[in-house]
Amino acid sequence: MRNLLFFRIFFTLAFAFLLVSLNKVYSQAGAPCNAHRWVKGGHWEASGCIVHDANNAPAPLGVVRCKNSADTENSIEDNTTYVPAVFTITPMNCVDPVTNLPVVVDPPFEGQKISWFNFDIRPFSGTYHFQTIATGSYDLEWALYYSLAPTCGVGGNGLSGDCSVGMMSGLLACGTNFTGWAFQPFITPDFSNATNLYLVVWKKGATDSSNDDFDYTFKAHHGCGEDCFLFSEGPQSVTCNPDGSYKVVQVLSGTSTTISVSAPGSSSIVTDPSPLTFTDANAFPGSFTGTVTVTYDAGVNYDITMTPSGNGSYCDPIQISGIAPDCCDQIMCTISGPTTVCPSASTQHCGPTGYPGYAWSVSGGGTIDGASDQECVNIIADPDCNTTYTLTLTVGTGSCTASCTMDVTVKDDVAPVITCPTVASPIECPAIPDFGTATATDDCDATPTITFEDVTTPGVCLQEYSVTRTWTATDNCNNVSVCSRTIDVEDNTAPVITCPTVVSPIECPDIPDFGVATVVDACDDAPVISFEDVTTPGSCSQEYSVTRTWTATDDCNNIAICSKTIQVQDNTAPVITCPTVVSPIECPAVPVFGTATATDVCDGTPTISFEDVTTPGTCAQEYSITRTWTATDNCNNASVCSRTIVVQDNTAPVITCPTVVSPIECPAVPDFGTASATDACDPAPNITFNDVTE
Repeated sequence: MRNLLFFRIFFTLAFAFLLVSLNKVYSQAGAPCNAHRWVKGGHWEASGCIVHDANNAPAPLGVVRCKNSADTENSIEDNTTYVPAVFTITPMNCVDPVTNLPVVVDPPFEGQKISWFNFDIRPFSGTYHFQTIATGSYDLEWALYYSLAPTCGVGGNGLSGDCSVGMMSGLLACGTNFTGWAFQPFITPDFSNATNLYLVVWKKGATDSSNDDFDYTFKAHHGCGEDCFLFSEGPQSVTCNPDGSYKVVQVLSGTSTTISVSAPGSSSIVTDPSPLTFTDANAFPGSFTGTVTVTYDAGVNYDITMTPSGNGSYCDPIQISGIAPDCCDQIMCTISGPTTVCPSASTQHCGPTGYPGYAWSVSGGGTIDGASDQECVNIIADPDCNTTYTLTLTVGTGSCTASCTMDVTVKDDVAPVITCPTVASPIECPAIPDFGTATATDDCDATPTITFEDVTTPGVCLQEYSVTRTWTATDNCNNVSVCSRTIDVEDNTAPVITCPTVVSPIECPDIPDFGVATVVDACDDAPVISFEDVTTPGSCSQEYSVTRTWTATDDCNNIAICSKTIQVQDNTAPVITCPTVVSPIECPAVPVFGTATATDVCDGTPTISFEDVTTPGTCAQEYSITRTWTATDNCNNASVCSRTIVVQDNTAPVITCPTVVSPIECPAVPDFGTASATDACDPAPNITFNDVTE
């Protein structure tokens, strides 16, 4: 993992070095893009034109820092040769920064070794200090340029701004090597933007390639406009004021100073900001530009001196003066305010702003309320309608005045603005229309009179109607306005009907008894009640149900219904009566049961059926018969009764002994013959005999 990380770091650094090297190789010889970027100073932040000024600022560096001690880079060598066809160096009007005196600088010979050097000044710095110091016992010469396409940062070539030849400025400064800071600083060409500087250095007095070697030290500091610096942003502007006075406005820019302004004979001096203080470029928030506005009365010539605090080469007072313009023809008298006012109204009329004098007068149906020598005047109109008054105004002073008039009509032909209340409509009977209160406003009458009138229109039934209320608002000049609201009263609510309480089911033969339904209605005192019965047969003849539906109808044909149902049932069995029977009876008598009878409250002829069950007795001739009768009505309600007749055989057979001869003479054997027997129940009674010999 460590080897991989090392490889990545090494590759990144090598690639960056290769890009810079290729840029150097393929830049045209002699061109500014061969420049060496200063490796000291501050660092441009990633966004905006903010500079990281700390000692630990990351690379790339190259921005002159704010601090007093200079940042120094030593042993800077040549990086190209002079090719006039690519970039021509033409030193002129060169100044020695140490002495501030003119100095002659000769351009390098063609092919001479030169060193292009790139460094930056942040926006709003205005001034900066730098030095070029020869390392050996020889002199240097230099020329200073800047990019016409500035950037707050460096590009892929490691340089700031556009370094191409076509984007280089004309000569900014030139001179020889120097070690002092006196008579500096240098000034930036564009105060509000970054300055990307390109310094080209060469050995003074070299004649050929055998003696053109050199190296040097570069120092720079005070890159934040710490020096007092003041300059005017273009010429002053002079404009007339409406009152005949005039004002002179001068825009100033600078750093590290506070401006005091003197203007003899002026009526006012205003600076923006106030006090007019300029900070250095590192201040936050910074202040670098302001205005001086001086006002003079008509005819007074202007003479203004703006003096900065501090000292320095670019810290001189700025003085402007001139002839007062003729502003009397600028006086314009105008009156603003309403041309139509209400009776008794208090209104304000105003003249133009900023004049030294005002004189108001009024004639006709109005009077001045208060002062008459101010920019604005209050007028109270007469209470009568349809009158007029005339305002007269004179503005200015002395011979520089102008007058104007305004006719104002006192009238009120605008009706009040009436606002009808919001109403709820339609409403439901028995609610009563509630209209609320109308309001009215009037431009002239604070309390217009409000009256109203109601019109009632019958509806389609007695309980429905509509009421239209019309309000009339009248002001003091008899202007009127009206508005109206209509509330519809409707009866959409059905009566409230109450069905009677009924008993259900009931038992046949009872007849349904429904009672009487009752009804109430919020609007109709006597709604009509009707009813209708519907009979539904049941599962048998004697069962059925009756549904009674009552309908309540009010005058507006709203209806309400209710219904009750009574079921008539037949759950009662017939009453059955068994006949009286004789039991037990003696065989051979046969059981005689007679006939059962039945009655039913609902069925006149219930059906009677019976069933016999015979039970054997203790002998063949004895038994019992139970007869069960069932009475069933049409609804299959049934009742039963039964009777039992027991048949007994308690009568012995009738036996007849045979006729015998007795006595007989022995040896004759007794001959009894055969006995016979009859029985009422048993056709073959059993006959046995038993002999007893004595």
